[in-house]
Amino acid sequence: MHMQITVELFSLFRMLSRETFPVILEITGDACVRDVLRVLSDRYGCKFEQALFPMGGDKLANEVNVLLNGKNISLAQGLDTPLSHLDQMALLVTITGG
Repeated sequence: MHMQITVELFSLFRMLSRETFPVILEITGDACVRDVLRVLSDRYGCKFEQALFPMGGDKLANEVNVLLNGKNISLAQGLDTPLSHLDQMALLVTITGG
């Protein structure tokens, strides 16, 4: 199976990637959100990966939100949420403070 996934990068992720437009990824075979995040980490380097996974492994940083077709992946299967052709993802960093 061949899929096209569009990923929009915001705030920190836009700065680290230096992308100003959505990233379009071509993926072959079954894939989940985790797979796309690994592809992006490989493409944009260790600072990008550390922003996603500061402790290494597969635990997302608490302030990172991943949306799939407008819905937070935490409401689905998390990083294991399966993808479909033409899905749209967004990577955001929650900003808190007073």
